[in-house]
Amino acid sequence: MLGDIDRKWNVNGKLMTRQEMTREDIENWEYCRDKLDYMYGHNYDHLPEDEYRQAMLSVYQMHELPLNQEEKEILKQAKAEQMRRYEASKQWEKERERRKRAQKYA
Repeated sequence: MLGDIDRKWNVNGKLMTRQEMTREDIENWEYCRDKLDYMYGHNYDHLPEDEYRQAMLSVYQMHELPLNQEEKEILKQAKAEQMRRYEASKQWEKERERRKRAQKYA
């Protein structure tokens, strides 16, 4: 986000730019915990380890922390799985509507 390059964030009581933030700062930052609560329905503490890691990687990416190639691949796979689930859900909904219409006119 180019507009807030010099913007300072209040991270755990310290003003920091994105460049000054570390992963540890992000993990302990109440704002990020609130984001995870929102994304995972207040139960992100109880996520399986791999899903928790994906959640933290997405938060790191959101705050423009550098990710290594392995972490980028994990996020890419997670996004692909999320899209697969979304498409399956859409397909299920279409099939349900089709069955409803067929039952209505039977």
